[in-house]
Amino acid sequence: MVIRPYRTVSIRCKPSDLTQAFAAMELAAKNLKNVGLFIVKNVLSSFDENNRIKPVAGLHKNQIEVLQAANAAAAACNKTRQAKNDEKTEKRKSLEAELVAKKITEDEFEEIKKTLKPAKLFPDFMGEDANPWNILDDSLLDKMMRTREDQNGLIPFEALPAKAAEQVRMQIIAEFKSWREGLKAYSRNPEKFTGRPKMPGYLQKNDRMPVKFFAGALGKERLPTIAGRPLATAFNGPVLPPEAFKAYSDFDLERCLVALGKQVDRAGATLMELRLVPGRCGLQKIEGVFDCPVDIPEHSFLAKMNAAAGAAKIAAERRPAFFAAEIGKLSAAAMPRSAALDVGLNNLATVIFSTGREAIVVSNTRIEAKLGVFDAKIDARTSALILAAPAVIAALALRRAQGERLDDSSFALLRQFDRGVQGDFCLQKMREDRAQWLHDALHKLSTNIVQVLIKEEVELLVAGHNVGWKNGADMGSDGNRRLHATPHSILLEMLCYKCQDAAVLMIEQEESYTSKASFALSQEIAIHSKEAKAVAVVAATSQSIQPQTKEGCTLPKTTPSLQPKTGDARRAMGTRAAPIGAKVSSKHQFRIPREKMRLLSGLGLGPAWGSLHADANGAYNILRKAIPAFRATPGLSPRFGLWWLSAQGLRAFKTASANC
Repeated sequence: MVIRPYRTVSIRCKPSDLTQAFAAMELAAKNLKNVGLFIVKNVLSSFDENNRIKPVAGLHKNQIEVLQAANAAAAACNKTRQAKNDEKTEKRKSLEAELVAKKITEDEFEEIKKTLKPAKLFPDFMGEDANPWNILDDSLLDKMMRTREDQNGLIPFEALPAKAAEQVRMQIIAEFKSWREGLKAYSRNPEKFTGRPKMPGYLQKNDRMPVKFFAGALGKERLPTIAGRPLATAFNGPVLPPEAFKAYSDFDLERCLVALGKQVDRAGATLMELRLVPGRCGLQKIEGVFDCPVDIPEHSFLAKMNAAAGAAKIAAERRPAFFAAEIGKLSAAAMPRSAALDVGLNNLATVIFSTGREAIVVSNTRIEAKLGVFDAKIDARTSALILAAPAVIAALALRRAQGERLDDSSFALLRQFDRGVQGDFCLQKMREDRAQWLHDALHKLSTNIVQVLIKEEVELLVAGHNVGWKNGADMGSDGNRRLHATPHSILLEMLCYKCQDAAVLMIEQEESYTSKASFALSQEIAIHSKEAKAVAVVAATSQSIQPQTKEGCTLPKTTPSLQPKTGDARRAMGTRAAPIGAKVSSKHQFRIPREKMRLLSGLGLGPAWGSLHADANGAYNILRKAIPAFRATPGLSPRFGLWWLSAQGLRAFKTASANC
């Protein structure tokens, strides 16, 4: 089976005349997007929640002017569409005559008839039948953006190649459609949201946005020309110098695509999109999005699940939920060789295996120490810039910190100063260095984890992830900094596509309460919800499962029901000690009380399962939550190896492979 995921690779460009041209194009793309946002926002805000036009007397002059321009553009579109509709009507009549004369069959007639449906016409935007969402029609918005001027009297559309401007328009339409779908979902179930979805907003005057080209818009050797276009180096700034235009026209696109293709390093990879992406400190990135064929063995678990999803006609965006549901139905004999991942703070990643291999516990200590060095430098630079603020700014900041509401002019002055601080070159360089180091570390970690999965012939990885688990966290300033210092979601994204390349299916599993239940004793796991903290139980009636040999055979075994509900009875099954100090110490265990140790021998488990590493216990429960048939068996390993991330990859501590 061949699947075709997208892969994104990039090349960094140091400041030069070429990057100056790229930055000018990104500024023009931002201006064009703001013009499109101005059009759409003024139209949508002219209607109430029931999609009825507001009284004209209550509309702003900008809204009236945009509505009138929309009517003019709609009239031009209607004229073109009506002419095409008349042509389709005549063609339909001739087809009906051919059908009567039996020159074509009824099937051919119905097939051709589908292509002759009349295009819809736009009603008056200020009339009773007006629909504000018609402004998101591609042809209508295109006609308006082509001639719309910005506040300086310039037409931003003329500053970009047509294909790049088309991508900006498509992005605006996609953002507003997504916002509309979000509003519908919010009205149905507001508990899933942290707040009401907000309408897409304007970009700041000196912001930049990526410039995108579809592969079909690119030449063989050169980028689309920008010669003679009104490009500027800054908002209301000087025009782009001739040296930058020349550097852009001389850019060797073919060589760039070869370099990007080497990073993909996959036969049959096809370029889908090229992007010019702004970076910090004047740096630029050239990104390539490639369609990469991945050959998945037909007998693999990933191929079987994709085949099942294809047979059920499951759309790509719904496949993760489909996979999770199907995996939850697996019996003991059908369970593939599996692993589970638990991410955290003290230990960045903990991976357990159903194959009998000891768990991998990756300490976060050295990563946090390195990030702490970066953060200390960033804090020192930020403090120096703030302490150098004029007395007026310091007074405004103090008044705001005391809860006083500032007037618009004072707030604008304070915000302008803050932008100056955040735009400091040294501060941006420090943040860029930190982001690059962390991105490299996560790449090394994810690559090493996948290499272990391949070595163990794992076909399923279950990653624990609670959506929004960092939102609203109140752990104090130091605790919150630790929580947000490492982007765990980026680690999961890296693992997802690298697992796919290795023919390993990765799914995400809600992991609440997995650290509070004993895996060895098959204790029930509560499921978190906003209505009730513990409202459901993971069924424990399935067969126990032994770890698989490489041939995949299993030895089912039933286990007794050990299902205390809540309170003291639950705590009697085992408790998690506070995660303090070294991660090999007794402070990071899930301990089973001595009076319950006899239950382990009844399950065929050794005494080592009585003090399982707390994160390994949580990871085992994540896998049990995804596959209820999974149970603790003698063939699983209660041991773990403590690892740390070096410049070369994962390295084991001398104390690795120890029991808690």
